[in-house]
Amino acid sequence: MKAAVLTSLNSNLEIFDLTIPELSKNQVLVKIKAAGVCGAQLNQKKGIKIKEEFLPCLMGHEGSGIVEKIGPGVEKVKPGDKVVMHWRKSSGVDSEFPKYQSKHGTVGSGLITTFSEFSVVSENRITKVNTDLDFSYLSLFGCAITTGMGVINNEINLSKNDSILIYGVGGVGLNIVIAAFLKQPKNIIAVDQSDVKLNKAKEFGASHLINTKNTPNIRDEIINILGQYPKYNIETTGNIGLIKNSYELLEPGGTAVLVGQPKNNENLVFENFVENFNNKTLLDTSGGDINPDIEIQEYIDLYSNKNIKLENLIYDYYNLEEINHVFNLMENSKEFFGRGVIVFE
Repeated sequence: MKAAVLTSLNSNLEIFDLTIPELSKNQVLVKIKAAGVCGAQLNQKKGIKIKEEFLPCLMGHEGSGIVEKIGPGVEKVKPGDKVVMHWRKSSGVDSEFPKYQSKHGTVGSGLITTFSEFSVVSENRITKVNTDLDFSYLSLFGCAITTGMGVINNEINLSKNDSILIYGVGGVGLNIVIAAFLKQPKNIIAVDQSDVKLNKAKEFGASHLINTKNTPNIRDEIINILGQYPKYNIETTGNIGLIKNSYELLEPGGTAVLVGQPKNNENLVFENFVENFNNKTLLDTSGGDINPDIEIQEYIDLYSNKNIKLENLIYDYYNLEEINHVFNLMENSKEFFGRGVIVFE
Protein backbone atom coordinates (compact mmCIF):
# COMPACT_ATOMS: atom_id res chain seq x y z
CA MET A 1 0.00 0.00 0.00
CA LYS A 2 1.02 3.62 -0.45
CA ALA A 3 1.57 5.76 2.63
CA ALA A 4 2.94 9.20 3.48
CA VAL A 5 5.83 8.77 5.91
CA LEU A 6 7.58 11.30 8.12
CA THR A 7 11.26 10.36 7.92
CA SER A 8 12.80 13.38 9.65
CA LEU A 9 11.54 16.44 11.50
CA ASN A 10 11.01 19.70 9.61
CA SER A 11 10.94 17.91 6.28
CA ASN A 12 8.41 16.81 3.69
CA LEU A 13 6.63 13.50 4.04
CA GLU A 14 7.76 10.79 1.63
CA ILE A 15 5.55 8.31 -0.22
CA PHE A 16 6.52 4.72 0.64
CA ASP A 17 5.18 1.35 -0.44
CA LEU A 18 4.47 -0.54 2.78
CA THR A 19 3.60 -4.12 3.59
CA ILE A 20 0.52 -4.43 5.80
CA PRO A 21 1.30 -6.50 8.92
CA GLU A 22 -0.83 -9.33 10.24
CA LEU A 23 -3.42 -8.10 12.72
CA SER A 24 -2.81 -8.73 16.39
CA LYS A 25 -5.31 -8.63 19.25
CA ASN A 26 -7.77 -5.71 19.17
CA GLN A 27 -6.48 -4.35 15.87
CA VAL A 28 -8.63 -3.42 12.86
CA LEU A 29 -7.60 -2.97 9.25
CA VAL A 30 -9.42 -0.01 7.68
CA LYS A 31 -9.53 0.86 4.00
CA ILE A 32 -9.26 4.62 4.23
CA LYS A 33 -11.58 6.70 2.08
CA ALA A 34 -10.74 10.20 3.32
CA ALA A 35 -8.45 11.89 5.84
CA GLY A 36 -8.49 15.45 7.14
CA VAL A 37 -5.15 17.21 7.59
CA CYS A 38 -5.10 18.80 11.04
CA GLY A 39 -2.82 21.51 12.37
CA ALA A 40 -1.62 18.95 14.92
CA GLN A 41 0.22 17.12 12.14
CA LEU A 42 1.85 20.36 11.04
CA ASN A 43 3.10 20.72 14.61
CA GLN A 44 4.25 17.11 14.72
CA LYS A 45 6.39 17.71 11.64
CA LYS A 46 8.10 20.44 13.65
CA GLY A 47 8.73 18.18 16.63
CA ILE A 48 5.80 19.15 18.84
CA LYS A 49 4.72 15.95 20.67
CA ILE A 50 6.88 13.73 18.46
CA LYS A 51 10.56 12.88 18.80
CA GLU A 52 13.19 12.03 16.19
CA GLU A 53 13.69 8.60 17.80
CA PHE A 54 10.16 7.55 16.72
CA LEU A 55 10.89 8.16 13.04
CA PRO A 56 10.18 7.07 10.39
CA CYS A 57 6.48 6.93 11.20
CA LEU A 58 2.99 7.29 9.81
CA MET A 59 0.75 10.24 10.68
CA GLY A 60 -2.85 11.46 10.66
CA HIS A 61 -5.59 11.30 13.29
CA GLU A 62 -8.93 12.05 11.63
CA GLY A 63 -10.43 10.00 8.85
CA SER A 64 -13.16 7.77 7.53
CA GLY A 65 -13.25 4.42 5.82
CA ILE A 66 -14.54 0.88 5.63
CA VAL A 67 -13.47 -1.99 7.85
CA GLU A 68 -11.49 -4.46 5.73
CA LYS A 69 -10.52 -7.02 8.38
CA ILE A 70 -10.61 -7.47 12.16
CA GLY A 71 -8.08 -9.01 14.48
CA PRO A 72 -8.62 -11.35 17.44
CA GLY A 73 -10.91 -10.03 20.17
CA VAL A 74 -12.57 -7.30 18.11
CA GLU A 75 -16.35 -7.30 18.51
CA LYS A 76 -17.43 -3.67 18.03
CA VAL A 77 -17.06 -3.67 14.22
CA LYS A 78 -17.07 -6.17 11.37
CA PRO A 79 -15.80 -6.13 7.77
CA GLY A 80 -17.87 -3.78 5.63
CA ASP A 81 -18.77 -1.36 8.45
CA LYS A 82 -18.49 2.36 7.73
CA VAL A 83 -16.34 4.00 10.41
CA VAL A 84 -15.01 7.34 11.58
CA MET A 85 -11.38 7.25 12.73
CA HIS A 86 -10.45 9.44 15.71
CA TRP A 87 -7.68 9.99 18.23
CA ARG A 88 -9.99 10.20 21.26
CA LYS A 89 -10.48 6.85 22.98
CA SER A 90 -13.77 5.04 22.51
CA SER A 91 -14.88 1.63 23.82
CA GLY A 92 -12.39 -1.18 23.58
CA VAL A 93 -8.74 -1.42 24.60
CA ASP A 94 -5.47 -0.09 23.28
CA SER A 95 -3.81 -2.51 20.90
CA GLU A 96 -0.08 -2.75 20.41
CA PHE A 97 1.51 -0.30 18.01
CA PRO A 98 1.61 -1.70 14.47
CA LYS A 99 4.84 -1.77 12.49
CA TYR A 100 5.05 -1.75 8.72
CA GLN A 101 7.85 -2.93 6.47
CA SER A 102 9.29 -1.14 3.43
CA LYS A 103 12.42 -1.37 1.31
CA HIS A 104 13.77 1.40 3.57
CA GLY A 105 13.20 -0.67 6.72
CA THR A 106 10.63 -0.62 9.51
CA VAL A 107 8.09 2.22 9.69
CA GLY A 108 6.39 2.87 13.02
CA SER A 109 2.80 3.83 13.67
CA GLY A 110 0.47 4.86 16.44
CA LEU A 111 -2.92 3.59 17.60
CA ILE A 112 -4.43 5.58 14.72
CA THR A 113 -2.91 6.89 11.49
CA THR A 114 -4.75 8.00 8.35
CA PHE A 115 -2.27 9.14 5.68
CA SER A 116 -2.21 5.79 3.87
CA GLU A 117 -4.43 3.65 1.65
CA PHE A 118 -5.03 1.20 4.50
CA SER A 119 -4.34 1.55 8.20
CA VAL A 120 -4.01 -0.88 11.10
CA VAL A 121 -5.69 0.90 14.01
CA SER A 122 -6.65 0.09 17.57
CA GLU A 123 -10.31 -0.87 17.96
CA ASN A 124 -10.85 2.03 20.38
CA ARG A 125 -9.87 4.59 17.76
CA ILE A 126 -12.75 3.85 15.37
CA THR A 127 -16.52 4.24 15.67
CA LYS A 128 -19.14 2.65 13.44
CA VAL A 129 -21.57 5.18 11.98
CA ASN A 130 -24.92 5.05 10.23
CA THR A 131 -25.07 7.77 7.58
CA ASP A 132 -25.13 8.50 3.88
CA LEU A 133 -22.74 11.42 4.22
CA ASP A 134 -19.81 11.50 1.84
CA PHE A 135 -16.62 10.02 3.29
CA SER A 136 -14.80 13.34 2.88
CA TYR A 137 -17.30 15.00 5.21
CA LEU A 138 -17.25 12.06 7.60
CA SER A 139 -13.50 12.38 8.09
CA LEU A 140 -14.00 15.74 9.81
CA PHE A 141 -15.98 14.06 12.59
CA GLY A 142 -12.73 12.42 13.68
CA CYS A 143 -11.40 15.68 15.12
CA ALA A 144 -12.35 19.08 13.68
CA ILE A 145 -16.11 18.90 14.17
CA THR A 146 -16.21 16.84 17.36
CA THR A 147 -13.54 18.91 19.08
CA GLY A 148 -15.36 22.12 18.19
CA MET A 149 -18.71 20.83 19.36
CA GLY A 150 -17.22 19.24 22.48
CA VAL A 151 -15.54 22.46 23.61
CA ILE A 152 -18.90 24.26 23.62
CA ASN A 153 -21.10 21.42 24.86
CA ASN A 154 -18.80 19.69 27.34
CA GLU A 155 -16.30 22.24 28.62
CA ILE A 156 -18.36 25.40 29.17
CA ASN A 157 -21.94 26.43 29.88
CA LEU A 158 -22.67 29.00 27.16
CA SER A 159 -26.01 30.77 27.53
CA LYS A 160 -27.98 33.38 25.58
CA ASN A 161 -26.74 36.28 27.71
CA ASP A 162 -23.06 35.38 27.31
CA SER A 163 -20.38 36.61 24.96
CA ILE A 164 -17.71 34.28 23.59
CA LEU A 165 -14.48 35.00 21.73
CA ILE A 166 -12.63 32.44 19.59
CA TYR A 167 -8.94 33.02 18.91
CA GLY A 168 -8.15 31.29 15.61
CA VAL A 169 -10.89 30.15 13.23
CA GLY A 170 -9.19 27.37 11.32
CA GLY A 171 -10.57 23.84 11.01
CA VAL A 172 -11.43 23.45 14.70
CA GLY A 173 -12.17 27.14 15.29
CA LEU A 174 -14.84 27.28 12.59
CA ASN A 175 -16.64 24.38 14.26
CA ILE A 176 -16.43 26.13 17.61
CA VAL A 177 -18.18 29.07 15.93
CA ILE A 178 -20.86 26.70 14.60
CA ALA A 179 -21.35 25.06 17.99
CA ALA A 180 -21.52 28.45 19.72
CA PHE A 181 -24.02 29.80 17.16
CA LEU A 182 -26.36 26.88 17.85
CA LYS A 183 -26.47 28.08 21.50
CA GLN A 184 -27.49 31.59 20.31
CA PRO A 185 -25.31 33.62 22.71
CA LYS A 186 -25.36 37.41 22.80
CA ASN A 187 -22.08 37.83 20.90
CA ILE A 188 -19.63 35.59 19.04
CA ILE A 189 -16.31 37.30 18.28
CA ALA A 190 -13.92 35.61 15.85
CA VAL A 191 -10.24 36.61 15.96
CA ASP A 192 -7.71 35.70 13.27
CA GLN A 193 -5.04 37.11 10.95
CA SER A 194 -6.85 35.96 7.82
CA ASP A 195 -9.80 37.82 6.33
CA VAL A 196 -10.71 34.66 4.41
CA LYS A 197 -11.04 32.66 7.63
CA LEU A 198 -12.86 35.50 9.36
CA ASN A 199 -15.39 35.75 6.55
CA LYS A 200 -15.98 32.00 6.85
CA ALA A 201 -16.56 32.48 10.57
CA LYS A 202 -19.12 35.18 9.81
CA GLU A 203 -20.81 32.82 7.35
CA PHE A 204 -21.14 30.27 10.15
CA GLY A 205 -22.51 32.72 12.72
CA ALA A 206 -19.82 35.01 14.14
CA SER A 207 -21.34 38.40 15.03
CA HIS A 208 -18.05 40.35 15.18
CA LEU A 209 -14.67 39.92 13.50
CA ILE A 210 -11.22 41.08 14.62
CA ASN A 211 -8.22 40.85 12.30
CA THR A 212 -5.19 41.06 14.58
CA LYS A 213 -3.02 42.34 11.73
CA ASN A 214 -5.21 45.43 11.47
CA THR A 215 -5.88 45.83 15.19
CA PRO A 216 -3.07 47.50 17.18
CA ASN A 217 -4.75 46.90 20.55
CA ILE A 218 -7.02 43.88 20.80
CA ARG A 219 -7.95 44.76 24.39
CA ASP A 220 -9.38 48.09 23.34
CA GLU A 221 -11.19 46.53 20.38
CA ILE A 222 -12.91 43.94 22.59
CA ILE A 223 -14.05 46.69 24.97
CA ASN A 224 -15.21 48.76 22.01
CA ILE A 225 -17.38 45.86 20.81
CA LEU A 226 -18.71 44.51 24.11
CA GLY A 227 -18.19 47.25 26.66
CA GLN A 228 -16.48 44.61 28.80
CA TYR A 229 -14.49 41.39 28.43
CA PRO A 230 -16.26 38.17 27.35
CA LYS A 231 -17.28 35.39 29.69
CA TYR A 232 -15.60 32.75 27.52
CA ASN A 233 -12.41 32.82 25.49
CA ILE A 234 -11.44 29.81 23.37
CA GLU A 235 -7.81 29.71 22.17
CA THR A 236 -7.14 27.36 19.22
CA THR A 237 -3.78 28.52 17.85
CA GLY A 238 -1.27 27.60 20.57
CA ASN A 239 0.24 31.10 20.28
CA ILE A 240 1.61 31.90 23.73
CA GLY A 241 0.62 35.57 23.51
CA LEU A 242 -2.96 34.70 22.62
CA ILE A 243 -3.05 32.12 25.41
CA LYS A 244 -2.10 34.90 27.80
CA ASN A 245 -4.77 37.17 26.32
CA SER A 246 -7.40 34.46 26.57
CA TYR A 247 -6.98 34.34 30.35
CA GLU A 248 -6.33 38.00 31.09
CA LEU A 249 -9.14 39.34 28.91
CA LEU A 250 -12.01 37.60 30.69
CA GLU A 251 -14.83 39.00 32.76
CA PRO A 252 -14.70 38.02 36.45
CA GLY A 253 -15.71 34.39 36.80
CA GLY A 254 -15.01 33.73 33.13
CA THR A 255 -13.35 30.70 31.56
CA ALA A 256 -10.57 30.38 29.01
CA VAL A 257 -10.29 27.05 27.19
CA LEU A 258 -7.01 26.12 25.51
CA VAL A 259 -7.38 23.96 22.40
CA GLY A 260 -4.16 24.69 20.51
CA GLN A 261 -0.85 23.48 21.92
CA PRO A 262 2.12 25.85 22.38
CA LYS A 263 5.61 25.06 21.13
CA ASN A 264 8.01 23.00 23.20
CA ASN A 265 9.82 24.88 25.98
CA GLU A 266 7.58 27.97 25.79
CA ASN A 267 6.64 29.58 29.10
CA LEU A 268 3.49 31.49 29.97
CA VAL A 269 4.35 34.55 32.06
CA PHE A 270 1.91 36.95 33.72
CA GLU A 271 2.92 40.35 35.06
CA ASN A 272 1.33 41.38 38.35
CA PHE A 273 -0.67 38.17 38.39
CA VAL A 274 -2.73 39.25 41.40
CA GLU A 275 -4.85 41.31 38.99
CA ASN A 276 -6.24 38.04 37.67
CA PHE A 277 -7.54 36.92 41.06
CA ASN A 278 -11.24 37.27 40.27
CA ASN A 279 -12.51 33.71 40.07
CA LYS A 280 -11.42 33.05 36.50
CA THR A 281 -10.66 29.58 35.13
CA LEU A 282 -7.93 28.47 32.73
CA LEU A 283 -8.30 24.96 31.38
CA ASP A 284 -6.97 22.89 28.52
CA THR A 285 -9.20 20.51 26.62
CA SER A 286 -8.52 17.06 25.26
CA GLY A 287 -10.54 17.03 22.06
CA GLY A 288 -13.55 18.67 23.70
CA ASP A 289 -13.73 15.77 26.17
CA ILE A 290 -16.05 13.94 23.77
CA ASN A 291 -17.23 10.34 24.07
CA PRO A 292 -16.81 9.05 20.48
CA ASP A 293 -19.19 6.11 21.02
CA ILE A 294 -22.05 8.55 21.63
CA GLU A 295 -21.17 11.97 20.28
CA ILE A 296 -19.85 11.19 16.80
CA GLN A 297 -23.20 9.83 15.61
CA GLU A 298 -25.03 12.59 17.50
CA TYR A 299 -23.05 15.29 15.72
CA ILE A 300 -23.41 13.61 12.33
CA ASP A 301 -27.18 13.69 12.85
CA LEU A 302 -27.07 17.26 14.17
CA TYR A 303 -25.09 18.65 11.24
CA SER A 304 -27.40 16.84 8.83
CA ASN A 305 -30.60 17.99 10.55
CA LYS A 306 -29.42 21.60 10.80
CA ASN A 307 -28.32 21.54 7.13
CA ILE A 308 -24.89 22.85 8.06
CA LYS A 309 -22.89 23.20 4.86
CA LEU A 310 -20.08 20.75 5.45
CA GLU A 311 -18.64 21.49 2.03
CA ASN A 312 -17.87 25.02 3.25
CA LEU A 313 -15.54 23.59 5.89
CA ILE A 314 -13.29 22.05 3.23
CA TYR A 315 -10.83 24.17 1.27
CA ASP A 316 -10.15 21.49 -1.33
CA TYR A 317 -9.56 17.81 -1.99
CA TYR A 318 -6.19 16.21 -2.69
CA ASN A 319 -4.58 12.87 -3.43
CA LEU A 320 -1.98 11.37 -1.12
CA GLU A 321 0.93 12.52 -3.27
CA GLU A 322 -0.18 16.14 -2.72
CA ILE A 323 0.01 16.01 1.08
CA ASN A 324 3.08 18.24 1.33
CA HIS A 325 1.27 20.79 -0.81
CA VAL A 326 -1.54 20.77 1.77
CA PHE A 327 0.91 21.42 4.60
CA ASN A 328 2.43 24.27 2.60
CA LEU A 329 -1.00 25.82 2.04
CA MET A 330 -1.87 25.52 5.72
CA GLU A 331 1.29 27.35 6.72
CA ASN A 332 1.68 29.91 3.96
CA SER A 333 -1.48 30.50 1.93
CA LYS A 334 -3.54 33.62 2.62
CA GLU A 335 -6.54 31.95 0.99
CA PHE A 336 -6.59 28.68 2.94
CA PHE A 337 -9.41 27.94 5.40
CA GLY A 338 -10.96 24.97 7.18
CA ARG A 339 -9.55 21.62 6.21
CA GLY A 340 -7.68 20.14 3.30
CA VAL A 341 -8.92 16.58 2.81
CA ILE A 342 -6.95 13.67 1.34
CA VAL A 343 -9.25 11.38 -0.64
CA PHE A 344 -8.61 7.76 -1.64
CA GLU A 345 -10.32 5.57 -4.21
